[in-house]
Amino acid sequence: MPEGRLSHWGFGKEVAFGTPVAATRYAQFISESLYSKIGEVTPANIVGVFDEGPTFLGLKEHTGKISTNVYPDFIGMLFMAGWGADTLVAAESAPGASPSSSGGSLASATYYVKTAPIFGGSVTPASGTFVGVAGEASAEANAVVTGPTGSVTVTPVAVTGAIGFIIWYGTATGAENLAIVTTGATGVITSTTVGGAVVSSTPKAGSNLHVFNPRQANWGTGSIVQPLTMEIHRDLGQAFQFSGTAIEKMMLKFGIGSKGADAVLTGEIDVIAKDLQFISATTPVFDSQSPFLWNQAAISLAGAPYVTIQDLQIDIDNGIEGKPYIDGTNEIHSIVAKSPRIVGVSGVMLADITQFNNYVARTRGDLNILFTGATLGTNGAYRLMLDIPLFQYIGYDIGVAGPHEIMVSFKGKAKYDFGNATQPAVGSPMLIALENDVSLAY
Repeated sequence: MPEGRLSHWGFGKEVAFGTPVAATRYAQFISESLYSKIGEVTPANIVGVFDEGPTFLGLKEHTGKISTNVYPDFIGMLFMAGWGADTLVAAESAPGASPSSSGGSLASATYYVKTAPIFGGSVTPASGTFVGVAGEASAEANAVVTGPTGSVTVTPVAVTGAIGFIIWYGTATGAENLAIVTTGATGVITSTTVGGAVVSSTPKAGSNLHVFNPRQANWGTGSIVQPLTMEIHRDLGQAFQFSGTAIEKMMLKFGIGSKGADAVLTGEIDVIAKDLQFISATTPVFDSQSPFLWNQAAISLAGAPYVTIQDLQIDIDNGIEGKPYIDGTNEIHSIVAKSPRIVGVSGVMLADITQFNNYVARTRGDLNILFTGATLGTNGAYRLMLDIPLFQYIGYDIGVAGPHEIMVSFKGKAKYDFGNATQPAVGSPMLIALENDVSLAY
């Protein structure tokens, strides 16, 4: 008797649309409903009896949903296919470091410096803090300062999409222990006193940051998005292998811990596949990390922590469909566009007059969701960030349902970000960044 608990799910990145490839990643999953619908063609003929006449094979369609908990390694493959290709943010070369005998309170010494780009929602130099994620520390530079009123102007290597930089520094090579942040192309080190804009921090090393850039051009022949081959073993001897699989929709959701399963970040994808084959069942190797959990999430609105959200859901609709043509087959021919891509946000929060006024005024602000999991390397961690620079409410259903606290169901959209004077354009409704132990781009 086939049992669901003996099933597994794997996927690989296709080079040519519809040409199957072996699974390169496997994922634990909650449920799947990837069904095959085999159409039937019934000619409108009168055949001399009460019954229908001969029928013929029609269009083969393979569609469905897969639900899974979100683990920090394999989810990158789904972001790559359902959102866009990732850039692996490598450690930059050494920054420029120009000493000065004025402009600060640095004593005479050699100062050693490393930098890293920051991606996300906001950088606040006045407090030395930022909302977002930073890359790995750069190579080291140094500057010899003549004190006691010295300073060092640091010029990091420019990084596309970065909203600022973290600058680590200290007076011994490889032992930087202080940091400032900057939103500009340069930052100035003026003090070694912890407090204000100077914080204790250690350069990040030993983790990998993937920044997923949303697709703005067709992937290639046959599909506008990156296709995958998906393999589902259903404890039936052979595995179902779906080739030319495109992610039509992607959803991420989580809630408060008292709701059991909702306390784990859950993902769901809607897929369209070109063809189905059967292969010998393979042996899965799952990610060894833990999934992201609700109490690892930090949510901020307009750069400030926001702690009264109870449930949150992000929906990506790629606006695609499978299209058949007269090409000598009974399969879909291509994955094509049918509507604009839309990123929706919904959830439940404690009633807030400021947010209601933002809804009425159609005010747009940054919404940042950051999951921080287990420690990875030095000053790193398994992290997932979703940053929406221009979040706008489209619904805020406030009302009194009883004597208890007043909760609000809200809906919103991520609007396309063309950038502004203080922040570079994300070039999409949302930026996704994933920090993990995967050392190559997906």
